[in-house]
Amino acid sequence: VKITMSELFHSYDEDCQTFLGNVQSAIGGFKSSSLQEKASTLKKIKSDLSEAEKCIKQMEIEISMLAPKTRGQLNPKIKGYKSQLNDYKGTYDRMSDGFQRQQNRDALMGSGGAAQTSNDPREKLLQNQGMLDDQEDRLVDSKKAAYQSEDIAVNVLTELKHQRNVINRAHANNQEVDHNLHKSDRVIRTMGRRTLVNKLILWVLIILLFAADIIVLIVKLKKK
Repeated sequence: VKITMSELFHSYDEDCQTFLGNVQSAIGGFKSSSLQEKASTLKKIKSDLSEAEKCIKQMEIEISMLAPKTRGQLNPKIKGYKSQLNDYKGTYDRMSDGFQRQQNRDALMGSGGAAQTSNDPREKLLQNQGMLDDQEDRLVDSKKAAYQSEDIAVNVLTELKHQRNVINRAHANNQEVDHNLHKSDRVIRTMGRRTLVNKLILWVLIILLFAADIIVLIVKLKKK
């Protein structure tokens, strides 16, 4: 079953609302959560923001191929999503900075006994978990960069397709204009020939009338 462009836009629209709604809920419950829950919440918010941004870009691609009137109706919705996304990104950055500062404070407060417990399995486990988290973040960033590159490629292809359509329409219009010019030229030449024929007929009639007048005049003179 072929999915229409409007159905794709509607699907991305619903997904975007879902991701932004998830971010809003996560931000609302962030302050009351524990330190470990905050780390998990920040990762979830970052992932949802990335997905919402991809949905917005896909919606922009979809409406770029719609009629100008339809684009004008849908553009305000996308601008609203972008504004909401930017606000959430700013909130996420502030939350992430605050979380990092809290982690640093906790680390400083617990640094007195760190040297004595450096071989603590729990500490090593936390360190390993931190390394895994960092690797996961780098992987997410790499995927985001790949998606952005894909979006750029899609945008370029869409623009090239649009330009090709414009060129094809211009070529078709040129052919139509050329055809109309040839047709007009034929009509003008036909009208010129008809005008010439009409002039010849008129001159013949004038000559015949003049000859008839002369004949009538000659006949009258003979009778006298």
